[in-house]
Amino acid sequence: MKLYRILNCLVAFALCAPLLAAPLSLVKDEDAETISVFRSGMDEPILVQNARDDHRPYIHPIVAPDGKGVLTEYAPGHHKHQ
Repeated sequence: MKLYRILNCLVAFALCAPLLAAPLSLVKDEDAETISVFRSGMDEPILVQNARDDHRPYIHPIVAPDGKGVLTEYAPGHHKHQ
């Protein structure tokens, strides 16, 4: 009986989860050589992949899930982008 309740909760969550998630969009900028991920209705990206031909690719910034802070540094001293 307990397993049945757990399965019901999991199925309900799986069916409702897409309704709670904000749609995302990708924008490729050929000039800046970046791919940015935006939440629906927001002007600032939540993630940017920088992939220039003459540098190693890296991801910066990565924004916190609540949108109130950046989780990555541009060039941390212990791991500079090359």
